Amino acid sequence: MKVLIVSFWFPPSNVVGAIRVGKLAHYLVRHGHELRVLTTDIVEDRSLPLEIPRKYVYSKYRPRKDWFDLLWRYFRRRPESAAAGRAMVSPGEGRRLSNPALTWIKRHYYALIHIPDMRRDWIRAVVPAGKRLIEEWKLISSLAVRRHLLG
Repeated sequence: MKVLIVSFWFPPSNVVGAIRVGKLAHYLVRHGHELRVLTTDIVEDRSLPLEIPRKYVYSKYRPRKDWFDLLWRYFRRRPESAAAGRAMVSPGEGRRLSNPALTWIKRHYYALIHIPDMRRDWIRAVVPAGKRLIEEWKLISSLAVRRHLLG
C-alpha cells in the first residue's frame, strides 16, 4: 500500500511532535508499505535518528506576520516615559504596559486566531507540494507497471 505522511515535524527534527510520526513511518516501512513523507524545511535541532529510507519532500514554511506583532514591537520599544520632558505629567501618562500584561494579551490573541493550529499557514505551501508529489508517484508507478508488462 502507498502511504503519504504529511507532518509539520518529522525526524530528524528533534521535537516531541516528530517522535510519534517517525515511529509510525518506521512501522509502515517495516511492514512493506511504500512510504513518502511531506514535511517542513525548518532547520533546528536535527539529532533524532531517522529510521526509514530518506524518501521525503520538504515544503517551504514562512509564517505570516500579524498586525499584532507590529503592535507588540511598538509597545515593547516605547520609552518608559514619553512625557518626561513635560512639566506636568499625570500618574499613568507615558507608562507602557507591563511585560506580563502584554505577554498575557499576546498569548490569548494567538490562541484565538490560530484555531485549529498555529502552523495553518503551512497549508498554502504543502497542498501544491503534495499534489506534485502524488502526480510524480503516479507517474513512477505507471512507468514501473509498463516496464513489468513489456518485460
